[in-house]
Amino acid sequence: MWVNPAFTQITGYSLPDIVGKTPSILKSGVLPSSFYKELWDTILSGRVWHGELSNRHKLGHIYIEEQTIAPVTNRAGAITHFIGVKQDITQRKLREEMLERRNAELAVMASTIATITSSPEVDSVLESIVGSIKELLPGAMGATIQVEARAGRLATRAATQGLPRSPSGLVFEPGQGIAGLCFETSQIVNVPDVGEDDRFLPGSSKPAYRSLLAVPIDSGGRALGVLCVESAQANAFSSHEERLSRLFAGSAAIAMLHAAEYQGRARAERELKRYSEHLESMVEERTADLKLAQERLLEQQRLEREVALAAEVQSSILPHRKPDLPGYEFEGVALAARYVSGDMYDWSGSSAERCYLALADIAGKGVPAAMMTSTARALLRETALRKVGPSETLTGLNRFLYDDLTRAGMFITLVVASLEQRTAALDYASAGHTEVLWFRSWSGTCERLSATAPPIGVLREYAVGERRVLLCPGDVLVFYSDGVTEAADAADQLFGTERLIEVLTRSSRLSAADLANSIVGAVDRFSKGLLSDDLTLIVVKALPRTVSFHYPGDLEHMQEAVALVRTIGEAYGRCFAYELELAASEILTNIAQHSYQGTSGEVRGELRLEGDRLELDLYDDGAPFDIAAVPARRSPEATEGGYGLHIVRELMDEVAYSAGTQRGNHWHLVKRRGQGGKDDGG
Repeated sequence: MWVNPAFTQITGYSLPDIVGKTPSILKSGVLPSSFYKELWDTILSGRVWHGELSNRHKLGHIYIEEQTIAPVTNRAGAITHFIGVKQDITQRKLREEMLERRNAELAVMASTIATITSSPEVDSVLESIVGSIKELLPGAMGATIQVEARAGRLATRAATQGLPRSPSGLVFEPGQGIAGLCFETSQIVNVPDVGEDDRFLPGSSKPAYRSLLAVPIDSGGRALGVLCVESAQANAFSSHEERLSRLFAGSAAIAMLHAAEYQGRARAERELKRYSEHLESMVEERTADLKLAQERLLEQQRLEREVALAAEVQSSILPHRKPDLPGYEFEGVALAARYVSGDMYDWSGSSAERCYLALADIAGKGVPAAMMTSTARALLRETALRKVGPSETLTGLNRFLYDDLTRAGMFITLVVASLEQRTAALDYASAGHTEVLWFRSWSGTCERLSATAPPIGVLREYAVGERRVLLCPGDVLVFYSDGVTEAADAADQLFGTERLIEVLTRSSRLSAADLANSIVGAVDRFSKGLLSDDLTLIVVKALPRTVSFHYPGDLEHMQEAVALVRTIGEAYGRCFAYELELAASEILTNIAQHSYQGTSGEVRGELRLEGDRLELDLYDDGAPFDIAAVPARRSPEATEGGYGLHIVRELMDEVAYSAGTQRGNHWHLVKRRGQGGKDDGG
């Protein structure tokens, strides 16, 4: 019967193209007939259908849309019309696919790093690296790692299963062949087609691959070898594949240096042992005892000075005031296992609109860890003042501290979050830290927010993911260090995440301060007061709150108001937000077109957020609206304007209008969570 301009923009079909035809004109042929049967069964039964479709544009290409179809009934309850609201989500789907790919890459890199740090056997590590390359690069048919044997010659040390371990009949001299050239110049060599490149040494048989990517394996300017990736397709490797291959080459260099360091340390330990045994046979027992006693005394004095200084530094950097963010409660706890803590938490905010949170666990103790904690806190405070996002904060922190952490043999796990007061949107990024627990008051369940990047100080350059969650009143976030979950009882059983979730669920109705005390008390009773590691907590609780706004009463600014309502409503679920947005849009459009009728004016609004509902009050100073003229249900006598109010009544649980109040004409809308459609969790 009718379409708006947005339909034409999404599908390419104008009103003359579509009137008189059925929606099947948009079918792409991608979805099965059972999909459409389920759709029709839903709306013909009087229920609202919401989902995603793959449709075909008038120009022929496929696009993905998110659509809600609602039936409209007459007084007798019979369905007379269908109203469809759709949105083109093709680009969002593409971004989600790209994010999944980046997460897969990060998982493979994290696995490779774990293999490097856990095994001194260089051959097994290199085999794991070439295997991961074939898994991560779908276009790759195999990979080899060639290392310098002698006089600049390269010998194959690791290869993908099915590839030869040594080149048949080929000697890779410095500068010869693709591998030799890469080794000599320490530059990536990307050959789109080996059959057309004179630098390639074909050997005695025709190669099974066409594209070849050679990446240097070096460390500190010293060439160690070459990583070669092969593909049966021409032009197989882009800059993205080059970047990933360089990361794997860097991992191979770390593995080789780690193995060499391990072997050197083992030799040094053997030599030291022999020397000690020889010395002990020459020195009298009493002299050895006196020397040992003196060394212990000096060490004890040094440790006492170090602990005193570290404790002073530690105490000075903890925050002394809680954030003043209306609508939220905060509580922080930091308990050291011994004298000084390797943990740190902090919070800050440049205004009453946003709060920045951080919780870190530094792998180290004493003065070095305390000084590193102080440096990290200063950098975090600086980024908070510049209103930098969590992912950019972690990237900058890694860039500034990587060299210092590497020299000190330390690393930092860290979670950084930014909480916006109006929308309750919490953006967070986690560098290898423990999961953040998100208690969702509506469902009474906990969601675990996992790490989005490796720890600070592990990789010089790495990608940091960032995630957003939306908080409802009653929701609780718990940031914690591993000293909570790894607290042990007398039988060496760990407190664990499940016990922490039980405490959080049981005590979720308490204030943030009382909830933090409940967690600390539970850990203390479990471990009998014997903490084996530092215990650090941040508890954030969202409270019922009111968000006020005002906009000029024209259509352009009404869209801004609708967008704000939609954003705040998303914490209650996507379906909830869509229906709230549609209702608010109808009312605000009515105010702009009928109350002000093109004259200047203002719309004032208040959003009251409770755990089980959201209330929207709108005020204007324009002409009153005759709500009595609109039937309670849709009827043939209703005017065109009645359609919008009918939709609002269908979508909202309460709709009331009062003209000429002290604050102006007043619309009051209430939508309860879980009413009028299944809640989809946000």
